[in-house]
Amino acid sequence: MLIYRKGKIGENDKIVKTINAGFSDVRDNLNFQAAMPKVYKKDGLEHHTLVCVDQDEFLGAVTVWPTYFKVLNETLDIAYIGSVAVKIEHRGKGIMKKMMNLVLTDIKETKYDLAILSGQRQRYEYFGFYPFGFLYEFVFNKQNVKHTVKEDNNYSFREILNEDDQHLLNIYDQYQKRLFDARPKINFYDYLKSRGLKAFVILKADEFFGYYLIKNDEVIQELELINLNEANLVLKGILEFHNILEVRIIALPFEVNKFKTLNTFTENYTIYTKDLARIYNYESTFEKLMKLSNQVDKLEAGVLLIEVEEYGTLKMIVDSSIKVVKTNEKADIKLTKKEMTALTTAHSNLVLRYKNWFPLLVSIPYADSF
Repeated sequence: MLIYRKGKIGENDKIVKTINAGFSDVRDNLNFQAAMPKVYKKDGLEHHTLVCVDQDEFLGAVTVWPTYFKVLNETLDIAYIGSVAVKIEHRGKGIMKKMMNLVLTDIKETKYDLAILSGQRQRYEYFGFYPFGFLYEFVFNKQNVKHTVKEDNNYSFREILNEDDQHLLNIYDQYQKRLFDARPKINFYDYLKSRGLKAFVILKADEFFGYYLIKNDEVIQELELINLNEANLVLKGILEFHNILEVRIIALPFEVNKFKTLNTFTENYTIYTKDLARIYNYESTFEKLMKLSNQVDKLEAGVLLIEVEEYGTLKMIVDSSIKVVKTNEKADIKLTKKEMTALTTAHSNLVLRYKNWFPLLVSIPYADSF
């Protein structure tokens, strides 16, 4: 008899082994304890995982990681779903579908603003998840150095290898200056080391100048500098330090100054979406994201009423303040939930154009992803 329940204290190893086995057909030599230390490093977090058990055998698991993003002086409550896994020999029995439906019911009852996951779009659209947010990926190479870097400075780089590193507090302080942040100080280091990332401190004349998170010596997922105007000099140093010909750098849509700076000296950039979301509280989610966008580029005053299919009508108001509320008033336009979620993506203009409101400027940083 299959039993679906929350994980219990002491089952961390069994849960990780189940997840490793569930992904063994797509990735070799997996170790989720090492790959996702912010979630699976220590015992005591088992209650975040729903497991499917047949007597003493674990057949599948789904983890829901609570993530609370600071949006100015408010909080966006996100349930991040990850490690959706069923052992190969037990697939085709409806286990994954049952686990997903159970965790989504729990997420709704817990009153999260939205749930997010990264995975196959067609697979998860069945559960109400649609493309969410967007980001920019810039390319910087040796030729860019030749044509755009006219001077050099005394930069050095060092990997952060433990949570007692003297510069970890400097990195945390620099991170907290971002408009959209979620990592708690208590296990900040584990976030920096999750998802195959390596963290490096940047020093200028032996003084703290910033940090970067890089994956596979190929993609800088996060770059924070005390002086962004020196980004080209820092990136030149990173190419030399890692002995690579080019590196890609991620900029999130609300990082407008970073976008403008990188766009002056990099080779090119692409725009893409990496996350899928299911929105539960449209009023809260859209009001907070509109406030985030307004902080970057002041939204034009206006009122817009949107009827969201199978949800109700939202009244969006931008004047001296920003409000999104439910109303019984007649809507200006009717959108599906998929179309509403698309208002956070770069192609939002294919769904709706209204003043300068859309797309909403949001993307989940890679280190916070699951």
